[in-house]
Amino acid sequence: MRHTAFASVKSAKRFLETVQLSLPIAKASLGKTQLKADMPAQPLSTMDIDGYLQLNDKMSQGFVIGNGIVSFNEGVTASLRSAAIHSTLLAQLVANQEYPDRKADGWVINWHRSYYNTLINLGWIIQDDKSGSNSAGSWQGDVSQQVLTLIRGLIGANGAAMVQVMFDSLSKLGDDNAIIKLFEKSSVQDKMAQFSVGLASSNDKDGFLLKAMAFDLEAEMNQTQVLFFKWQSSHCSFSWRNLQLAIAEDFYVLIANDIAAKVAPFMKTFVQGLSLPSAPNA
Repeated sequence: MRHTAFASVKSAKRFLETVQLSLPIAKASLGKTQLKADMPAQPLSTMDIDGYLQLNDKMSQGFVIGNGIVSFNEGVTASLRSAAIHSTLLAQLVANQEYPDRKADGWVINWHRSYYNTLINLGWIIQDDKSGSNSAGSWQGDVSQQVLTLIRGLIGANGAAMVQVMFDSLSKLGDDNAIIKLFEKSSVQDKMAQFSVGLASSNDKDGFLLKAMAFDLEAEMNQTQVLFFKWQSSHCSFSWRNLQLAIAEDFYVLIANDIAAKVAPFMKTFVQGLSLPSAPNA
């Protein structure tokens, strides 16, 4: 169990002032994918962002955020949905900018350190943190099933069921779908795949929690198919990190506009809604 020190509004705003993101970095992080034609030249207003995301606390919602997918169960407020989407997008962009070369020594460790450092500086608290890895020879199969098996052991059957719903929703979209292209280009590069799954929930007992699971896969690949869901490989190493994150809503609203101003130019390129059927709450 790990608890991080709580950032102050002043320190969070000071941190955000140091974050300088550029559109060329966004292009680089998506590889050969170009920014969409409808990418706004000027940052969207907070109202524009809310309209784009169409957040609704009366229903479960899913979003693809760069190399991550996240779901929100019914009852998670629009403000907290916004906190999770904006914060995780900003953390990705900062990490991509600081560590753009996935082939560099220590890239996985450094990228994740940058990612979670951003969240902590924004006021997120890491309540639990576990990690592990494994390696397999002559491995082939459906990576999503391997991930689901791991998630079932980490957070239980209901959490795995929600992830299954998200994977199923992605797999039904087709190779040419904009959401698939976003996720694929953000997740897979050369022999490496990096992706994350987030389950956000809110209840009277635990309050608001974001269960965030990050996965890094490196393989000597013979063949790949759509996304990372079916990989055939002669060797594969797999590492994971499982965290429970929380943020106080009354804290976030004090820095919400500052975060929105940073991520607004990147929203339409890196964030897409994912239609979800009803599923068990995580």
